[in-house]
Amino acid sequence: MRRWYHLWMIILILIMFFVPTLTAQGQDGGTIQYRWNPPLNSGNMPQNSPFLPPAFQMPTLPLTEPLVPETLFFNIESFSDQYTVMNVTLDTLDDRFYAYNISYPYGIHPISPNGKYGIFTVPDGATEIITCGIIDLMTLATVDQFQTIGGCNQNNIWWSPDSTKLLFQATDEQGRGALAIRQDAQNAIFRPIPSADADLGDISLDDSSIFTPRGWITNELFSFEVVTRGVVSETLFAKVIDPRFALPSTKLLYEDTLQRFILSRPAQRPGDPHRGVMLTDVITGSHFSLAPFGHMARVADTSPDGARVVYWSETKTPTGTTHPLRLVIYNPETDEQIVLLQFDGPTDSFLLTRPGVLVWNSDGIYFYIAQQEGASSRLQTGTYRIQPDGSNLEFVTPALLWGSLPSGQ
Repeated sequence: MRRWYHLWMIILILIMFFVPTLTAQGQDGGTIQYRWNPPLNSGNMPQNSPFLPPAFQMPTLPLTEPLVPETLFFNIESFSDQYTVMNVTLDTLDDRFYAYNISYPYGIHPISPNGKYGIFTVPDGATEIITCGIIDLMTLATVDQFQTIGGCNQNNIWWSPDSTKLLFQATDEQGRGALAIRQDAQNAIFRPIPSADADLGDISLDDSSIFTPRGWITNELFSFEVVTRGVVSETLFAKVIDPRFALPSTKLLYEDTLQRFILSRPAQRPGDPHRGVMLTDVITGSHFSLAPFGHMARVADTSPDGARVVYWSETKTPTGTTHPLRLVIYNPETDEQIVLLQFDGPTDSFLLTRPGVLVWNSDGIYFYIAQQEGASSRLQTGTYRIQPDGSNLEFVTPALLWGSLPSGQ
């Protein structure tokens, strides 16, 4: 009996020696020894036909009804007669499977959460002050126009969840960078002042500061960042009721967010290639990196119920990130990291499998990857869907995944 006990202890010691151990930030803010488990899915190329039909087979604008919640948006490039960018949608509500070609001569994204309106660039030749139009997708009528110092695209214009307000870049009366909220064809322009707790990267706010919108948490709470002399602040949050003041995620309350877990990014100083996604528990006050020590969370999205997070984990190096690249689900309640897919490759070079947008909706987890020459993964460039338990890896389309309408819950 004693001999078997000694043999078992030797086996345990060997396992601990050969399995790499990483430090993961726990929900309580402490450190927990964590081991990457093998991926749940082997990552073989799916054999199903792509979900999206050819663009020429899709119905085009005007729509006969608003786009439904969780509609996905893709970018398809055509080099036939001339270069065009087609915004393609996909939805599977109530077991239907529709795809629309909602391309427009000057772009038409982002789409309002209610699926009725899109943003396009008015072709007036301007390069500094850009005019954006709001188009009704069912009548093709332009219902409003406004000006911004940013672009008229999904990275610069943000719809509120109730589709009544727009958040974008502007300038104030002194010509300084600012933010604007547009509602009922009127702009409210402001320069939020970060609280004393905000990390601005050791650079003070000044007249050269640029404000970059990052989206909405609720209809009354939005996020943004400040760039001053090349230094990016941490993600900050302000309330519509008084947008002159901004808070870091660690100062938010549940009554502000209406959700427990908030994603944000830390400040980024010059020369620092790492700016991973952070998670804040607004109930406990915990604030930590999604990825374990030595790794970085590049892109993330929360589950439909808000209880878990899916993200891309990249391996840190002094000059950037490298393989292995992992598609991971993080459960804040248990501090569990579940690897869905793993993409291996040379550790002395930049990523050969480039991660893209993630969307977690009621149909599963959608993700985009771009494969570079020499990538060892069996998956080709394109958008895929996988279930949270690692099952049913499916090929959606070779096209680039841009984003999704919210669930409407």
